Amino acid sequence: MGVLLSSNAVLTHAFVLEAPRLTAQGKMAYKVPEAVEVIPVSGRYRARYPGQLDWWDDSDQHGLAVLKLEKPIPEVSRIQWTTPSPDARVRVFGIADDGTGIWAQGTVTGQHGDIWQLDLHNAPPLQGGNAGAYQGFAGAAVLDSSGRAVGIMTSVWARGTRTYFMTSANSIASKVPSFRW
Repeated sequence: MGVLLSSNAVLTHAFVLEAPRLTAQGKMAYKVPEAVEVIPVSGRYRARYPGQLDWWDDSDQHGLAVLKLEKPIPEVSRIQWTTPSPDARVRVFGIADDGTGIWAQGTVTGQHGDIWQLDLHNAPPLQGGNAGAYQGFAGAAVLDSSGRAVGIMTSVWARGTRTYFMTSANSIASKVPSFRW
């Protein structure tokens, strides 16, 4: 998953692209997919857009990445961003294991540095390993009750729970050069 920053730029987490590998210089490297699949929330159409890695942050395990699409997506409305607040109601769109879209709703429950904790009531709990990103939600925009993005989904840390984490808009703004409030 990812968030359109403009008609030709997609923000996501670097780990969504592919499992990272270390280069000879000790830096993380990621393989970029040949095309980015764009799925609008309405789910009415899907389109594939060729793209390339434009920027990425390898400073931590939640590194952000920006993909630059070779051709712009027509008629894209720019998402509005805002600062998250504790106890705020949020929702996030993800893809379930069977490929269908699901809106998960919940609450911001706390902050841990740049990462904010979410309790998503109707999201499926992680059943796999004890840590990692929930595949259908990682990189998706977390929206507040007014529809503004407060961050993007990062990870799930407890097997069998609905405790998720997001990278806040504040953290994104401080790291991603092409980000605009």
